[in-house]
Order: sequence, then structure tokens, then C-alpha cells
Amino acid sequence: MHALRKIHEALVPGGLLVETQPVSPRPPVETDAGPLGTLDMTEWAQTIATVDQRIEQTIRGGLFELAAERRFVVTDEYDDGAEFVTVTREWAGTMVDDAVAGLVGAQSQPVRLHQEIRLRLLLARTAPA
Repeated sequence: MHALRKIHEALVPGGLLVETQPVSPRPPVETDAGPLGTLDMTEWAQTIATVDQRIEQTIRGGLFELAAERRFVVTDEYDDGAEFVTVTREWAGTMVDDAVAGLVGAQSQPVRLHQEIRLRLLLARTAPA
């Protein structure tokens, strides 16, 4: 919550904070040939739940107002399965289990990951006295 207070202090009343997060706990992985499985982002989803609680606290505390929320799918494409495995294994709160890594890592064609993304616009309010 400290970071959100600092952000609020940097904004003028009515200023916007754009907050985006991937929110899919198990986004699908595929190639042109079909589905390969899912990426395990359940730990990341727990992190986002904590972020959401803190944002809700700032809304209840009068620092921000939720101005808009949208969800959409963003597709990341990797040159091949090896690149996908290397990159996604470095992501915080993400696990690529050995079975999925073996199947995806063997792909020599482009691999796609479809993640649901949440975008929120938070309007800075005048800080309560």
C-alpha cells in the first residue's frame, strides 16, 4: 500500500493511474498444429489477489476511484518452443512443469501464449484529511 500512496502523492487530483496485470491462472499454449497445454501461473494469480486487496484499500480510503476496467487477451508469440520455455521459466509466480516443457520445448515452429489481461484506470482523488 505504501507504493500506492507514493503514486497518489505524485498525481494531481483527477490524474489517472493505469494498472495492467495478466490475470489468467492457466493461460493456454499452442502452435498452428493445436493446443500444447497451459502455463501454470496460479502463484502469480495469488500475487495479483494481494495487489487487488491493496488497491481496494486505497479505494475505500478515498485515495483512488475505479474509473474503468476492461479485460482482453494478449497473445505472445515465441520463435519456437525452446524460446518459450526459457523465457517463461524466468517469470515470477510462473511454473512450467516438466511435461509441458518437454512437449512445448520440442516445437520448432512458433509457439503462442494467450493471456487474459486486466486493465484498470484509477482516478486520483483528493487525499482525505
